[in-house]
Amino acid sequence: MFNSWNNVRSSSINFISQGYKMNTQSPAIQLTASTISPIKKVFVYDIDVSNSAPSYNVTNTTAVKGLNDFVIKISQETITNPNHKVFKFEPTSISKLTLERFLNSTSPADDQKLSMDLAVKLLEAEKETAGKVSHLNSLRKGSMVVCHFKSDARECLIVSKLDFESFIERNTYNKTQGLPEKNGVLKSCVINIEAGKLCEDVFLLDSNGAIASFWSRLFLQALPFVDDSLNTKRAYSRILFTFKGLATSSKVDYQRLKNNLIGYFSTNTTFSVTNLLDSLIGSYEPVSSKVDLGEIKDKINKLVVDRAFDGTFTIDDKEVKKQFRQTLKLDGEVTVTTKDNYNDRIYKKEIDGDLYMLIRTDSGLEEVQEYPSEDKENSDTQ
Repeated sequence: MFNSWNNVRSSSINFISQGYKMNTQSPAIQLTASTISPIKKVFVYDIDVSNSAPSYNVTNTTAVKGLNDFVIKISQETITNPNHKVFKFEPTSISKLTLERFLNSTSPADDQKLSMDLAVKLLEAEKETAGKVSHLNSLRKGSMVVCHFKSDARECLIVSKLDFESFIERNTYNKTQGLPEKNGVLKSCVINIEAGKLCEDVFLLDSNGAIASFWSRLFLQALPFVDDSLNTKRAYSRILFTFKGLATSSKVDYQRLKNNLIGYFSTNTTFSVTNLLDSLIGSYEPVSSKVDLGEIKDKINKLVVDRAFDGTFTIDDKEVKKQFRQTLKLDGEVTVTTKDNYNDRIYKKEIDGDLYMLIRTDSGLEEVQEYPSEDKENSDTQ
């Protein structure tokens, strides 16, 4: 759920009709805010791959307060959500150039044309993606918001795709009753502004976890600051390091957490720090009372805040697969080598005062004799 900022100031919005032609019966409308509003200018377009062009979305005046609050939530959530990913524009990015012009424009007519150019580019990106990948023919239609936002705390450009009607009420920007508001924000992009210029960091967030390529590559023409291979290596090694001390204080907890980490990286294609924490710590019950799972969780979240790795990326398992290999040394120079999570496969058990390692398996048993039962031992001694 989005976190809201306190003391949001309400504002009035003046509607100014322009002569730009679009596929709607209503004239194009720009929302320009008064001096006390953090919204400097905002445009909303309906995007649907079944249509030939975007259509302007007329937002009525009752949405003013809701729109202010909602834009604040999007900007804060996109930057603070641990699952965001930081990108940078390609040198030839048309979207970057358009956004720079939109930021610097003082003409309502130019603002309108530039925002429409972005809407057209997004629709083209969605159509291209839907045409190539059959299962994406049903890309969720939504509304694109382009906004210049400026408050005492932050100045930024916001581009977001929203799901009106299903999750968000069109006229109030409030969540539909009984449904999670966060699901209504399908995609979001926030670029901070300093000294009147766009910052290099492009913060992207996707409700599906992994950042859709049509949103980052085709529409925004942006590339990740850190590629998937480096993200994978850094995330695995640095998350493992957060509980490395348990290798001395509680070897069983250390090994089980390590196996949870291996299991996550070996069974998922997309990394999300939220899902990782659920898989690693979630329902885990430490063996030792000295294990502080909250401290481990805080350390992992701080790694994302400090940009040791992105909060979401595609896992490149070839980068870490060799680190999954573990060797358990037993008596008599016997070793057990594993290449995956063995938490639910290998156990220790005491039988008649002796310690044994139990391995759950359906194969490799042909060359191993069966453990003598008590009945068999008694019959052998008679």
